[in-house]
Amino acid sequence: MTQPKILALNKIDLIKKSRLLPMIERYERKSIYKSIIPISAEKRENLPGLLKSLIHLLPQKNWLYPDSHMTNQTEHQLTSEIIREKVLRHTYKELPYSTAVEIEVFDESRRLEGFLHIAANIIVEKPGQKKILIGRGGKMIKKIGSEARRSLLKSLRISKMYLELNVKIVSGWRNQERLLDTFGVR
Repeated sequence: MTQPKILALNKIDLIKKSRLLPMIERYERKSIYKSIIPISAEKRENLPGLLKSLIHLLPQKNWLYPDSHMTNQTEHQLTSEIIREKVLRHTYKELPYSTAVEIEVFDESRRLEGFLHIAANIIVEKPGQKKILIGRGGKMIKKIGSEARRSLLKSLRISKMYLELNVKIVSGWRNQERLLDTFGVR
């Protein structure tokens, strides 16, 4: 049994409607697509229509995990990924994806009180990357830490946290298999 196919014609904002309709008709005559959806990803035109068509094609299945499970990652992995996501969100133009996060301390000794202490190293390869992460007067690392803390409080379901972030240079870490495993990026 072949899977149904959807054709998304992107960049419709760049062509005239008089050219678009014959193009759609040409694809419809081939009869290989369940639906043809013209979109403009940049202008976000008809993306809900594309999503709706894709959802209708998804198979119905039972849940793999109970509703109470948010993820199959450990809290350490989740913490590392949340911090890394904040780094990439704020430095995407300046910092390439050569960043890892190493959790050094994950102290749960006061978890019953709703408190957690986390110390993490943000790993980069070059001194210039470290400067970008810290930012002028420490503003960038403070912004990353504040956002990561808010997300972690919510994700880990705790009320208080001490989050300590350090930036560490490890030249060539992406070429060392042992470090890839240590930083959990493989």
